[in-house]
Amino acid sequence: MANVIISDVQGIRTSVSNSTSLIALVPGNTPQGPYEPTLVSSVQEFNTIFGSVGIPTSPTHDYVTGILTAGTRVLFLRIDSGSKQAEGVLDNKVKFTASAAGTDGNNLYCQFTTTNNDPSSSGVVSFTVFEMGEGEIVKTVETHTVCSFLSSTAADINRQIYTAIPKLLTRNVTVEIMDGVDIDNFKLFETLKKAPVSKTEATQLSGGLDGSEDTVRDTLKSDSVNPFLEAGLSDKFTYDFDYITSGEYVDTKTETGIAKNLLMTALSRKECTAILETEMTTKPEEVTNWFRTILPQLGLDLSYARSATNWVYEDEKWHAGSYSFLKVMGNSYSEVRRTLAGTDYVTGATNSAFPISESLLLNWQDPSLIGLNPVCKIGNFGYVIFGQSTLATPRTGTIRPITDDDIRQMTNRIKKNLLIFSIQTLFKFRSIRTWNEFSSRVANYLDQFVAEESITSYDLTVDNLTEGSTLKVLLAINLPLAIGTIEIEMSLTSTNIIFE
Repeated sequence: MANVIISDVQGIRTSVSNSTSLIALVPGNTPQGPYEPTLVSSVQEFNTIFGSVGIPTSPTHDYVTGILTAGTRVLFLRIDSGSKQAEGVLDNKVKFTASAAGTDGNNLYCQFTTTNNDPSSSGVVSFTVFEMGEGEIVKTVETHTVCSFLSSTAADINRQIYTAIPKLLTRNVTVEIMDGVDIDNFKLFETLKKAPVSKTEATQLSGGLDGSEDTVRDTLKSDSVNPFLEAGLSDKFTYDFDYITSGEYVDTKTETGIAKNLLMTALSRKECTAILETEMTTKPEEVTNWFRTILPQLGLDLSYARSATNWVYEDEKWHAGSYSFLKVMGNSYSEVRRTLAGTDYVTGATNSAFPISESLLLNWQDPSLIGLNPVCKIGNFGYVIFGQSTLATPRTGTIRPITDDDIRQMTNRIKKNLLIFSIQTLFKFRSIRTWNEFSSRVANYLDQFVAEESITSYDLTVDNLTEGSTLKVLLAINLPLAIGTIEIEMSLTSTNIIFE
């Protein structure tokens, strides 16, 4: 395991060499989109894939779009809430499915129409989605030209419609030709009506169901199936992210299910950090009890976790501390910030769930206990995230797990690049070429950290006595100001790199 020998030096800030934008893994509930982990880089991209209007009872849309706006990219994992999309079928030929799940889709009607039923004349075939009320069209949601014809035949027009349907760029419904219907028996034009249409002549979508936020929360805190590991997020080759958060689906003051699944995911990778937090109604003394008494009962390595504690009113809504933290990090991921004793300013915050007094601040930052990172207002400085501690359980003596989040973040970034270098290396066991190729890449990379004075020196060694098909590597990194040494042990094989 990676350890650091560290003394209590406050205010040290380490930079991250070759950093790009931050990536946060966020779970949540959206009305549409895939259930596979999906990387999004902008609000527009997120809205296109997962819906521009969030579910009213869910924090997901505001949470994700807020941190995207600040520059933090999001690896989004949509959680099944039990919702269902409304559907409809036209003449056993065409199927309509509402783009967004929920009962709102039951209000949609779909219709193909023509301006002329005489194929030998001229006309236009259109597709329209609308809402109906008391037999009349209340609102046209969208309309598209499918095809036009002139002195044609019904068979030719049917072929045009058949070919055009898969290309329709609809927003509110998907339109698809049903299985088993081929172009020769697709006779739709003969049944088309002239616009405008009545309620009885349109296809109403039905069967849409609203999901439950309780279902999402139960999935995230499941003790039997970790939803993140189930989605394959322990795979470092496929997915990359720096922090994992619950997306404001948080544990109660007596539960740890969500925190456990977040932390287990971080530990399965050992190159990212979990942000753990409690619900908004938790009182300060209950927060202290949760982090320092209940959370350690999990018996897991808390050096891969941090806090951002206290909900704040920001962007006209209440948000968990992770929201403020990820926005700050998105705005300054590659900067070496030198503010008050490791504080980062929270822009847009106007209120907090509870005030953090000087005594509470000192208690939460006590280095002999689990160090919490309060989100609090400090005089005229405004709202800040005070501190940069992980939740590492303190130990006696001079050796303890990494307790500084900046050092943990730098270590995680180094590990990510070690993984990249292992992929780029032509692996041959017990070959000097393998070792030289891998070590030269590592050296060129770490030399940049030395030049930036983020580290003072490093030592890369290999265990030449290893048996089998594994190359054991030890990387020792010396930190500035005699803080200590980070030791990273890894096993390099032809197919993987494993951090011990």
